[in-house]
Amino acid sequence: MRERISSFLIHAFVVPVAQFLNVNCSDQQDVEASLLRPVLSQMTAKLDQIDDLILSRARASLADLADTYRSIVAQVERAVGATVSLEMRDEFAPQIDNLFGKTARQLRRLYELRQEQMGEPCGELAASAEECLRRVFLCIPSQERIIHALGNGAKDQHEILRDLATETRLRIIDEFLALNTVLDSVISSMKQSVVDVLARSDKGRLGQLIGDGCDDGPNAWLEQLRDRLQAEQYPLLCGAIQPLIDFDLRVENFLIYKVRSALAPIDWREKKQVPALMNAPYDVDELAKEMREVLEDAVERVHRGIRAALDDYYEFPNTAMYAVLRDFADRAIDMEDETGRSVEHEWKRLYGKMIPMIWPDEYHAKARAADQAETWREITESLRVNNTGSFFKLD
Repeated sequence: MRERISSFLIHAFVVPVAQFLNVNCSDQQDVEASLLRPVLSQMTAKLDQIDDLILSRARASLADLADTYRSIVAQVERAVGATVSLEMRDEFAPQIDNLFGKTARQLRRLYELRQEQMGEPCGELAASAEECLRRVFLCIPSQERIIHALGNGAKDQHEILRDLATETRLRIIDEFLALNTVLDSVISSMKQSVVDVLARSDKGRLGQLIGDGCDDGPNAWLEQLRDRLQAEQYPLLCGAIQPLIDFDLRVENFLIYKVRSALAPIDWREKKQVPALMNAPYDVDELAKEMREVLEDAVERVHRGIRAALDDYYEFPNTAMYAVLRDFADRAIDMEDETGRSVEHEWKRLYGKMIPMIWPDEYHAKARAADQAETWREITESLRVNNTGSFFKLD
């Protein structure tokens, strides 16, 4: 008996391989030829897609597992914090005061160092921008490109020159937009300096709660800290961290408009602005050579204009980073809301609740002396060690 197999789908992976197959299920050879071979052919042809889908699902599962794990760690730590008695917090009061004072001094030192650099150019930006300036002349279309643009001479040569000028302007702009990569690195380094103060065991010690660092960069670490503080209800500390997370510096915000202004010598929007050309359209080689000379002369003036404009802007990143670090320190150290609640109080409450994680050895000794269970310390320590992004990543 012939039966129609209406469709075939690899349900396990939901790969798009559906098709209609007519198979005589009572005929072994027909089953092999009309069913098994097409199925295997589809599967082998889509192995890469299947692998990608499996890896994608595995990563998603790991992400869910990481979130769940972090939630468990946080809940266990909250439970441990709840077991810290008022008497124990009183005993740790000198350490808490000292730790807050040390953290505050180090955060202030960050903006003081940046303040000393105000008025100085950002070395990384200046070096990369100088390289962009050297590459400005590489943005001029080649002789071959100009000849190709001239084509068969059907298009007006002045219109072609104007189009080539537009192409050159955009290539120059793209060169300077690439400086965003440099700024990303500079800002990331600045934020990492804050993370180091907050996280390291010889500084703010908050790495004892969420790890000393994050594989995804300082912003991801700060976001984890913010989320943890939000869950524990520390509004002033969260209000200090969020502007730091949001801070970014793009060349579009302070530098690129100076570059655009300097492009005026090669900005021929109207036909009457296009320089005159002496060579005839039929003499393509000479006309292309002349066009390139015209573009080179214009780009030379552009180069001088950009160089004159940019020198004063190399110091802007240091000024901006001083401002954001000063703002962070003001909010994270000295802030007080309208109700009289201070951010210092939040720091000390946080350290007080997290004594078993912040000072595990000292707490363990005191807790053991008070006949409190050692098991809590062992559980929280084993959980904390694995509470990192790298523990939940596929190689």
